[in-house]
Amino acid sequence: MLAALCAALVLQQPLAPPLGAPRADDAAERRALAALVEHAVDPNPARPFWGAVLVVWRGAPLFSRGYGYANLAGLPVDERTLFDVGSVSKQFTAAAVLRLARDGKLRLTDTLAAHFADVPSPQCAITIDQLLHHRSGYRQTTATDAKDGAFDESPRAWERHLLSRPLAAAPGESFLYCNYNYLLLARIVERVSGKPFEQFVRASVLEPARMSSARFVGDCDGDTSHLAVRRHRYRRPGPPPPACDWAWGPGYQGATGVLCSLADLEAWHAALSSDAVLDSGERDAFFSASDERYACGWYVITEPSGRRWHTHDGRTDGFRASLSRCGDEDALVAVLTNESTFATLVDTRIRQVLPLSAAGEVR
Repeated sequence: MLAALCAALVLQQPLAPPLGAPRADDAAERRALAALVEHAVDPNPARPFWGAVLVVWRGAPLFSRGYGYANLAGLPVDERTLFDVGSVSKQFTAAAVLRLARDGKLRLTDTLAAHFADVPSPQCAITIDQLLHHRSGYRQTTATDAKDGAFDESPRAWERHLLSRPLAAAPGESFLYCNYNYLLLARIVERVSGKPFEQFVRASVLEPARMSSARFVGDCDGDTSHLAVRRHRYRRPGPPPPACDWAWGPGYQGATGVLCSLADLEAWHAALSSDAVLDSGERDAFFSASDERYACGWYVITEPSGRRWHTHDGRTDGFRASLSRCGDEDALVAVLTNESTFATLVDTRIRQVLPLSAAGEVR
């Protein structure tokens, strides 16, 4: 029976959660739901999951577990292990931009021309809001992407490189996911705040959210014992380095580059339900998507039932991550790995077993 359940979780197409499923309000129901989550995480003994998984359900932790080892010394993965979360980092950049808007240091309607000199046309007309929602017109391709430049160029030279990238569509015309948008937002944060990007994000976002162990790629000072190493498909010579070593280069700050543990992501989820980082109006903007597709650092997914998730995955050399949040259910699913390619699949399987509110209605 258990084998059949596990097989079904692997093979089934995405489905709406079962109507009339238990609310998981008492300990027995939550234990039963946690067992379903466990099977969703690791249904195939021949290919075990390696990483860390957290599920917060109806405002309380339901499941938190580490699998495998964080490094070559055999340190077990646990809730304190730090992983590079890749593009999940974009939501922290977006929150920093909204904090600067609160302080009157920028407006979301500002164009690139308001913050950089000699921006070519039509790039000069791109707004901060369009960068946040990937509606600038930039498109990242093998021909235009130059990760090597993120290692070697000065910040100003890197800015010029980004600003001069060709557009595939007119600003505001269509959604095109592109890292350049958030790389430019990081440069704007530095220019407007007058502080290094990491310093401002730490003070305005991570610390107010009580993400006490979160740090940035590039920060290898102090205790590094809880850092996972870059195992998954790491393509560089030598042994896999710790997460604090850049996979691509410091020029990729803003689009990637934040290290988080499960404990940090649980704190982030709680902060987004309060005014700790963003007030209610800013949170509305943070989670809103004009085209119902992409908010500020989050994709928006609406299930057939009407339940809405905000979700994002992250992929860098050595790591995969997936983070999904449902405000209606006060729920969070976090999947972090330095081994498996299937972080988003695990996230999806978990969301499939989480029941709807009473009578199948979204709260």
